[in-house]
Order: sequence, then C-alpha cells, then structure tokens
Amino acid sequence: LPASARAEEPAEAYRFGNESRGFVLGGLTGGGSFGSAGGGGYVGGEVSAVWLKELLWGGFFVDGVYDFGLGAGTLSAGPEVGYGPIGIDGGVGLRLGLEDSPEVGYQGRLLITAGVFGIYGRYGYWPGSTQAEHVGQVGVLLKFPFWSAGPLPDIAR
Repeated sequence: LPASARAEEPAEAYRFGNESRGFVLGGLTGGGSFGSAGGGGYVGGEVSAVWLKELLWGGFFVDGVYDFGLGAGTLSAGPEVGYGPIGIDGGVGLRLGLEDSPEVGYQGRLLITAGVFGIYGRYGYWPGSTQAEHVGQVGVLLKFPFWSAGPLPDIAR
C-alpha cells in the first residue's frame, strides 16, 4: 500500500531584514522663528504615526504651534520619511490669528534626531499672506512612543 500523506507545517516565508513595526509618538516642540514679519519664539506639540524597518522610517505627522512673535497659531500635517537619524517632512499648514481669515500655506522640515530628542529647521511659505509670506523656524523636538505594534527596537529606546 502507498504511504499515507502527512501534513507538515509550512516553512516560514523568507524575509529580507527585520519586520517593520508601527508606532504612535507624541511630544513637545519649541524654538525660534524668523522671516518676513520679524522674529520670535514658538511652542507647541506634535503627534506622529510611523513605521520603522531597520533604519528606514516613514509615516504621517500633525503638529500645532503658537508663534509669540507673529501672535498666530499654526496647524500643519503631512508625510514624513527618514533614514536613521536624518528625516524630512512637509505638508499643508493652516495659520490662524494673523490675517482676518485663516491662511493656507506649505511647510517643509529637515530633522536630525537621536532617540527622543531632535533638532530641526523648517521653512513655511504662505502665498496669500500680506504680513508674513515667508517663515523660518529652528527648534527642538521631544517625542516619546505612546504605542508600539511590537517591542521597541534598540534605536527607539
């Protein structure tokens, strides 16, 4: 008689590198601002939803700051991507309190981060503004993981 068939567990699929992991991070930001309307300081907060695979990371951020020099608040959101400690992000911004109506603009940021601490420079362009069309920021960011899809890798500790 022929041998009976035996069910075997399938072998694990071959993978390149570590699995990607998802995170939700949040924290505080602050620094100095300068531009076409003068300078001042700002303070705010940021939340990100990101994935990390080895040193490559990316995701989506939302932040809000109040600029004391302009006397206006800004909300911005967009994609972010990076490799190791270097990252870039950018997106659309909504500025409230400087003009009679809310202003829509665009922002981009270069970030250097080490664990929970980062430093960055950001440029904002507000095409409809009569008072502050160009705004630059130099600041610091303290972000902590609120949620992780798995154990935190050594780079996030």
